[in-house]
Amino acid sequence: CSFFLTPTDVSRQSLKPSRERRIQGNYRKLVGETFLAVFLLYVFVVDTLPTGRIVQCLPLFATTKRWFHKSVHIPLRTAREEWRPFLKFTGLHMGEWTLFSGIPTHENHGYTAVIRYQKSNNNNNNTVEEEEEEVRVWQSPNWTASSWLEREQMVWKDSYYYYIWNDNDAVTSFPILTTFMEHLARTYSPEGSIEYDEEEGRLVIYPNNTLLSISVMMHNEIGEEPPEIIPSSGYNWWTQPVQRSTTKHSECLYYWKFVEESSSPADNNTIQYYYKYMDYEFDENVDLDTQTGCRYYNHDDTPHHMIGSYDLEKRPR
Repeated sequence: CSFFLTPTDVSRQSLKPSRERRIQGNYRKLVGETFLAVFLLYVFVVDTLPTGRIVQCLPLFATTKRWFHKSVHIPLRTAREEWRPFLKFTGLHMGEWTLFSGIPTHENHGYTAVIRYQKSNNNNNNTVEEEEEEVRVWQSPNWTASSWLEREQMVWKDSYYYYIWNDNDAVTSFPILTTFMEHLARTYSPEGSIEYDEEEGRLVIYPNNTLLSISVMMHNEIGEEPPEIIPSSGYNWWTQPVQRSTTKHSECLYYWKFVEESSSPADNNTIQYYYKYMDYEFDENVDLDTQTGCRYYNHDDTPHHMIGSYDLEKRPR
């Protein structure tokens, strides 16, 4: 009996099926997106969850470790092997997350620098060797004794110090060391006695620079392998830390003497230039100690460096 329907009623009747179709279409889309999200989450968990590393980190004699290995690690490992061909084909394969190797290195590292200055004793008859020297000692921040705010402020500096010792490739670490040495030279030289010429790419060292030498030493404390724990000893892995012995040593990283042949900047009236490219040209035919200057290290600096040693017996009292 459409004879009694108004035009408005007709339009509402005709719109009702299309609205239902849109709702049904949105519902299917929502179901599809939900399925895709759950599927990707499942794939992510199966493929990347580091169950192998977690098993290694769990206490050796805990019931939790045996349960986790049997109920979680083995089923996920089996599923991972079954899914691997598909994941590689689709480009979704990532592998287990390594947790940054899982086990800390148990190492502490610190740095000290000894800066020597020429100090005149107002005796014009004395040579440079006879004149007294001033010594200034720089030490890297102590992370364990710093507040959370200080740690936030020096996080990038600490990252730089990390790469000084962590990079074992001499060719790569050489520019890092020399750049750090330049920073110390420009920071601790007398004001107005050194500057960096950006146009020429060189340090300009003026005659009034009384800085004689800078040596940088790294101090290490490395933990030994943990002792073997006997199950019957009653040792509690959850609450008792593993006591380790440590090896402590210090070594020269870089020695820079402000000498261009036979004279120092403070002993002549000429301006000296130290070109930037000299910092980055590593000669593989020359031993690293010669290029870093450690072969010519001034051993009189060692007692000053010991302020940063992890060996408390070697620290100055």
